[in-house]
Amino acid sequence: MRKNRKLTSMITIVIAVLTICVLAASIAAAQEGTSRPGVREVAQSPAAPEGTAARLTFQGRLTNADGSPVNAAVQVTFRIYTDVDPAVAPTAIWTSAERTITPANGLFTVYLGDGSDPSLTSSLASQAAAISIQVAPDPEMTPRQPLNTVVGHSPSTGVYGSSLHGYGVHGSSTTGSGVFGSSNSASGVFGSSNIAKGVYGYSIDGTGVYGYSGNGTGVHGESGAGEAGYFNGAVPCCSSAAVQVVNDGGGVGLWASTTGANAGLYGVGSASGVVGEVSANGGIGVQGRLGQGVTSGYAGQFLGNVQIIGNLSKSSGSFKIDHPLDPANQYLYHSFVESPDMMNIYNGNVTTDADGEAVIQLPDWFDALNKDFRYQLTPIGQFAQAIVLEEIAGNQFTIKTDKPNVKVSWQVTGIRHDPYADAHRIPVEETKPPDERGKYLYPELYGQPESRGIAYDARLKAAQATEPIGTTETGR
Repeated sequence: MRKNRKLTSMITIVIAVLTICVLAASIAAAQEGTSRPGVREVAQSPAAPEGTAARLTFQGRLTNADGSPVNAAVQVTFRIYTDVDPAVAPTAIWTSAERTITPANGLFTVYLGDGSDPSLTSSLASQAAAISIQVAPDPEMTPRQPLNTVVGHSPSTGVYGSSLHGYGVHGSSTTGSGVFGSSNSASGVFGSSNIAKGVYGYSIDGTGVYGYSGNGTGVHGESGAGEAGYFNGAVPCCSSAAVQVVNDGGGVGLWASTTGANAGLYGVGSASGVVGEVSANGGIGVQGRLGQGVTSGYAGQFLGNVQIIGNLSKSSGSFKIDHPLDPANQYLYHSFVESPDMMNIYNGNVTTDADGEAVIQLPDWFDALNKDFRYQLTPIGQFAQAIVLEEIAGNQFTIKTDKPNVKVSWQVTGIRHDPYADAHRIPVEETKPPDERGKYLYPELYGQPESRGIAYDARLKAAQATEPIGTTETGR
């Protein structure tokens, strides 16, 4: 190769740190050339020769400035730094001897480390390492490529990565899966890091991280201080999601818990923080309950306004406020007014004129909302007779007293007959459906065992769902 020949590298890096067991593993990353950035996927690197020494397997592809593959011998030097930023790590911690490489259609594979330099792999495991390549006579290529420690491939752990400072496993893809792991018995992908991300996957048009396990955990994340898992997606509502959880076995789709005083599941959104939807008749979109054996607390709490589009069914109701006479130390409760009808109540005071008459004007929507009116009239301050002279018509009614200038307290009730009420009348009596007959909302109040409660089966399933989820991490 001529000394003045300029090369632009388009390199896909595959690395494998081989332990004494010589477990072959690989992870793809990318390094861009100085004048022609880009990434091309290449085949997985073959395993390094078996032995007891640690080795770094490196695979890449070299192209000329015009994009054609290099097939002639070139001189290449590899360097390892503690950081991708030259200002942070100006000096290499490991430098290879100049190597003669003869690519085939641009592709080449080398094994870095001669078997007598364990500092090569120990530095990778303890640093946020980055690799740099220099093809003579060109200067060292930029930018440096971060290296992620990868150990082994076995029937138990598909990819295992560990790092004290950088990423345990890092994958990036423009069309497919950034990180893909599959295992029949343990973890498809396992990553561990003391500071950064144990597993990091990024994809433009596919899946950032995909894990599948036939009898274990597809993706398992643990963290001592930060998030055990972090998912950032830019997807439109509502056919896609940043995170999608599907359980085809009929069990719990997503189970979250915490041992502290915080929330087991926390949702934040500019429109809705948490949305629950039921896909079958008779189900429940969102359910809150007191845990097994818990006798105090709230199955649900709303700190703010609550809107219900539909019917509200309850066993009892009240308001609870700070006691007006002792707000610092007491609460005051009042029960709701109940009725078998969808009843509205209106009231007020009026004073009759010199003829003993008074017209009571009601809101202009009164007739459109109410029907079947009932009246109550009570004279105040003196004995008098009061009657409804003209019933409600045109959103008003007239009363008359047998004396002039009598103050009268009045009350009118009406039954809702707006379109929603007419379409959703509340039944006063209802036969329990077959699966609830012989069961009770409150079995203990009728001298029945807890197992006769309507919610007993649901509580039992919830208790089963909270059993520890077993994980097996073998082959590390």
